[in-house]
Amino acid sequence: MTKAPNYAQQISEAVDQEMAKTLKDIPKFIAQGVHSVIPGMFGFTGRWGKWEVDNCNSRRSEISDWIGNKARAEFSKQCDKIITQAFIKKLMKDGGLKNAAQREFKKQFEKVLLVSVRDTATLQAQEMVGEFLKKMGPQKIITDLEKILDVGDNMSETQTAILEAEIEENVG
Repeated sequence: MTKAPNYAQQISEAVDQEMAKTLKDIPKFIAQGVHSVIPGMFGFTGRWGKWEVDNCNSRRSEISDWIGNKARAEFSKQCDKIITQAFIKKLMKDGGLKNAAQREFKKQFEKVLLVSVRDTATLQAQEMVGEFLKKMGPQKIITDLEKILDVGDNMSETQTAILEAEIEENVG
């Protein structure tokens, strides 16, 4: 009778051997990790064997922030040299920029004014509707709406005037 192989022991020995190999490779894995993780932390990526700044999808990193700060500072210095008070006065005297600035100011002022008027009108309308609903009562409102919906656009001027008078009477 042949002895059955001890699979559990064979598996255990194979796992021990692989674990020993892997443990020996850990320093190599750490070194590889350091060489890829640390540059990545600062915004570099290794592609096709060379390092590049990683700015995919405008991703921000230490290096992109640093470069951006340097570029902004240099741009600001150059603008300070070019855009002086005399330069601005000359542009404004030429008329084109002055007129454009005045048009833009007017446009923005009108935009803000219209939004403010719209918001104020909305608030006042909400208050008036609230008061109207309190005075009318829910059943009267339903009845009037049913009249309007039943007759719709086919109402005569007289019918419309009567309905408007009833609503005015209940509100006023």
